[in-house]
Amino acid sequence: MDEHTQLMLHFREGDESAFETLVEFYKSRVVGVAYRFLQNSEEARDAAQEAFLKMYCARDKYHPGTSVFASWLYTIVNRVCLNILRHRRRHPVQRLEPEFGTEGGRSGRQLADSRVGDAMLTLLRTETQVAVRKVVAELPETERMAVILDQWEEMSLAEIGRVLDKSVSAVKSILFRARAKLKIKLAGYLDQESEG
Repeated sequence: MDEHTQLMLHFREGDESAFETLVEFYKSRVVGVAYRFLQNSEEARDAAQEAFLKMYCARDKYHPGTSVFASWLYTIVNRVCLNILRHRRRHPVQRLEPEFGTEGGRSGRQLADSRVGDAMLTLLRTETQVAVRKVVAELPETERMAVILDQWEEMSLAEIGRVLDKSVSAVKSILFRARAKLKIKLAGYLDQESEG
C-alpha cells in the first residue's frame, strides 16, 4: 500500500492532518491537470477546490481495493472537469482570459538572453509548447484526459483506466488515436524543432 493510500485511510479514520498533507502534495498537480483539461486558470483553481471538497466529503466511501489513492483522486478531478465543461456549454460566456501564448494581450513569446543560449531555439520551443497545449485542448474529452494523465502525470495504463472507467486495452486504443491526431496536427512544429 502506497503512502498516499495510507494517508487517506488515516484521514478516513479522523486524522485531519492526513487530509492537509494530501492536499498539500496534490494541490499543484490537480490544478495542473484541470488547467490542461479546461484551458482556463480560474476554472482550474475552482475545479481543484471542488475536487478536494468532494474528496473530503467522500472520505467514508474510500476503499483502496486494487487502486492507489491517486487514481481515486483523479477520477474525482475528471468528473469535476467534465461537469465544468458541461456547465460551460450550457452557459456560454465571453472569455476574458487571454488566448494561449499571450500574457495581458502581449505575445507570450519570451526571447532568451543572448548570454544564455540560442534565442530562436527558445522561441521555437515556446511556440511548440503553446501548440501542444492548443492541440491537446482540441482532443475529445476522454482522449484529452488520457493524454494528460499519461504524459504529465505519468500514470500507468491501468491507473488511467481506473480514472476513465475503461479497460487497459480501451486506454491503449484511446491513447493510440489521440497520439495519431497529435502527430498529424503537430507535424510542422515537430519538424521545425528537429531542424533547429
